[in-house]
Amino acid sequence: MGLGQLPAPRSRRLRRAIAVAAAGAASLAYVATTPVASASTTPTFVGVAFAGTSGGWKVDSAGAVTPFGGTHQHGSAPAGAHPAVAIVATPGERGYWIVASNGSVYNRGDARFYGSLAHQHVAPVVGLATLPHGGGYWLLTSNGRVFAYGHARFDGSPYRQKRGGRWVGIAATADGRGYYAVESTGAVAQYGDARFVGSPHDSHASSTPVGITTTRSGVGYWVGLQDGKVMPFGAATTGPATGIDPAAGMAPAGTGYGVVSGAGSVFTWRGGTYRQPAQSASLSYGLFAQALLSGHQPLGSSAEYVSDLVSDYEHYYGSVGVNTEPVMVVPAGQARVAVSVRAGCSDFRGDTGSTIPIPADTPLNGSSDDPVVIDQPSSHTEWELWQLHHEGGSWSACWGGSLDTATSDGVFPYPYGLAASGISYLATDVTESDVQSGSIDHAIALQMPTCTAPEVAPADRTDCSHDPGQPPYGTWFRFPSGLRMPSRLTPFAQMVFRAIQRYGLVLTDQAGAVMIEAESPADWAAEGHRGVDPITASWDGRPRYSVLSRLPWGRLEAVEH
Repeated sequence: MGLGQLPAPRSRRLRRAIAVAAAGAASLAYVATTPVASASTTPTFVGVAFAGTSGGWKVDSAGAVTPFGGTHQHGSAPAGAHPAVAIVATPGERGYWIVASNGSVYNRGDARFYGSLAHQHVAPVVGLATLPHGGGYWLLTSNGRVFAYGHARFDGSPYRQKRGGRWVGIAATADGRGYYAVESTGAVAQYGDARFVGSPHDSHASSTPVGITTTRSGVGYWVGLQDGKVMPFGAATTGPATGIDPAAGMAPAGTGYGVVSGAGSVFTWRGGTYRQPAQSASLSYGLFAQALLSGHQPLGSSAEYVSDLVSDYEHYYGSVGVNTEPVMVVPAGQARVAVSVRAGCSDFRGDTGSTIPIPADTPLNGSSDDPVVIDQPSSHTEWELWQLHHEGGSWSACWGGSLDTATSDGVFPYPYGLAASGISYLATDVTESDVQSGSIDHAIALQMPTCTAPEVAPADRTDCSHDPGQPPYGTWFRFPSGLRMPSRLTPFAQMVFRAIQRYGLVLTDQAGAVMIEAESPADWAAEGHRGVDPITASWDGRPRYSVLSRLPWGRLEAVEH
């Protein structure tokens, strides 16, 4: 059966028309969640280092390094080591140094070891800066002491400068003949050929600094703040708001900078272009990002559910496909428009409000569903609408609903929302931001032609019939943690494999084939970008129904959650 011959899906709300495009054109928008650090078991991310145009590494407080954007894993800090505080890439971008709070330095890849402060009983180490050629580095302690190693030269330290705060970051000048340090009060100290051109303290910063990064040429630097803002000084140019709050660390990224949150969101700005963080919704959507499934047990019905999934995709196109929908991220000042209820639909306005901030250029996908997700980070609100229609200046839609992303667990109360399970697509869609960061750090929405009633948590409703042997809405699938990634996968499939292995697939709705849900490629142009959108580019020229064809779907497990 060809892709254009899909049977009519059963879902009342997601009857998606899946068009066959020889080039595999799809539509993308912006949705995303990030991994949330569990207060009791999951370490928080503390640093980021960049390589190439989009990749790099994140390190968490346990010293575990997570590569993204196609970079290679060169190793983590030893098990049981002191908490990590930073990671710094080598000039060749084929390795990195991991720094621990006790001053231990772990060199990985092509990074060379020049010395450390381990066992020297100093104040906690907070950062490391390297020479441009990688032939040495400086370590900074929280009380302002600077230690030089290799060919790095000691030019002074703020050790005796008492300002009432703690020092939090260090960065070398472009030629390596000096360095800056930044304090939690916002003060900036300079040594060697470093020139002072301003500080967050003098500019009355809105939040506490978390790091400092120098420009690649000229005199200037950026200081990252905990609330996600980045302040430019001197030759540093102003970038957009990161959307990351709270921020945990920053690093140079090409001609600009990058920021990471404690939850693992990554934002980069490279002197005129920027990439959104892999999360715009509140971290309370961590229900779908905290699903670290390696310790969960398979369900007794696991084999039966997986067999049904495999049978479905083999019957429909021989692989799991990629469904897409637009997700618009709107600013605080986005104009609101009145949206009426289409005939035969439930009145969602009591839940969404009488007006919704829908951009006029929202790229509706032209299907019978026309789903749209709208995210407004400034108000911690998301809206999901079905069959959104715009004609003659008037908007109308079916079903739909809104959630307070600061307090919600990512599941709409009955009967609101877009998915027939009630599960938020803002929490589970693969987005262009995910793909740009090189890591999908949350569970992924799954749709299947068959399912059974009743639903299981986190789903809070169903439109499935009672069909024993089929999985219910809310079923969570994963690849076993020890399963090796197959070779010759597209970049997109590689990211999907890692996400399913760590966070899983969540059955959210029915569709005419087995599909995962992603952001619409059309959003890329709607946001003002040129060229091919990130998701389509990551498909390596394959159509959406075969981009995931080499993934080992038969090795999935349905797990307790």
